[in-house]
Amino acid sequence: MKRIVLLGASGSIGVQTIDVVLSHPDEFEIKALSIGYNVAVLKDILTKVHPEVVCVVKKEDALTLSS
Repeated sequence: MKRIVLLGASGSIGVQTIDVVLSHPDEFEIKALSIGYNVAVLKDILTKVHPEVVCVVKKEDALTLSS
């Protein structure tokens, strides 16, 4: 199993990476991911993958996600 830290998860390459990971759950696992300001996309991503660590730019976004 390959463990992945995905930087820029809401971008086109990040979204494609998530699709590949979801297509091969026995081979890949997303351990951590980061996202800039698109928290709406992040909420959608978090319904599909469950990383141990999530990084966002704004403290307010982190507080919103943690509640």
